[in-house]
Amino acid sequence: MVTSSNIYYQILTPESVFKESVGNMVLLPGVDGDFGLLAGHTPMVSALRGGVIYIFLNNAITDRYYISDGYVEVSGSACTILAGHATDLSTLNIQECRKKSIEKNKLADNSDDGAVRNLLIIQAKLLEAQANAIENPVYR
Repeated sequence: MVTSSNIYYQILTPESVFKESVGNMVLLPGVDGDFGLLAGHTPMVSALRGGVIYIFLNNAITDRYYISDGYVEVSGSACTILAGHATDLSTLNIQECRKKSIEKNKLADNSDDGAVRNLLIIQAKLLEAQANAIENPVYR
């Protein structure tokens, strides 16, 4: 439920509406540094770097999502986040991410196809970044 102290947010990826809910604050990884959004924020559009979106409710972090990159549009008490990729960090396991990253790098090393190799390297880097985000949260 959106109240005067809450901000509604939705995270959209090319595949789906990844998540939509409310929080007291949405903390985003901007290209020039992290920034927070509260209800009634000035309307704006901003680019986002790969990193973690933190959702705060009642002075505590309730959700953390890793995005690869994207944009945010803010208007009033709502924000729409357009992300190339999004993952709920609570669903991931650090060891599994690191294991999959190593596997992707090995496949890339053995690939003769440059496009496939590049895709595997990107996937490996994304998995490693997700593992790092779980292991070393910036905000607690």
